[in-house]
Amino acid sequence: MKNPLIFYNTHGDFQQTNTISSLIGTGTGGVTESLNNRVIMPVAPSLAQTDHTLVHELVHLGERGHGPRFQRLMDEVLPDWRERRAALNERPPRRFPGDAAG
Repeated sequence: MKNPLIFYNTHGDFQQTNTISSLIGTGTGGVTESLNNRVIMPVAPSLAQTDHTLVHELVHLGERGHGPRFQRLMDEVLPDWRERRAALNERPPRRFPGDAAG
């Protein structure tokens, strides 16, 4: 059985992984391999950011895209995911269609 969670100490190490065959770009926070039931990701600068990426990738095990169902699942598990993602990306939270104003 393969390891279900593979963490790397840095994004650079993550980008050089040989656990997956495709190239990993600088903007990729993690990879979900649904067929292998595993998540591969680097540890982020903060625990809140690492939590966001891990939850994001785990949600992808059940929902491939980033549509309304994905967003509802993220809201249920990690209500402040947009703020955590913004901190990770160092940009203001992006609003999706249907988000409550605020």
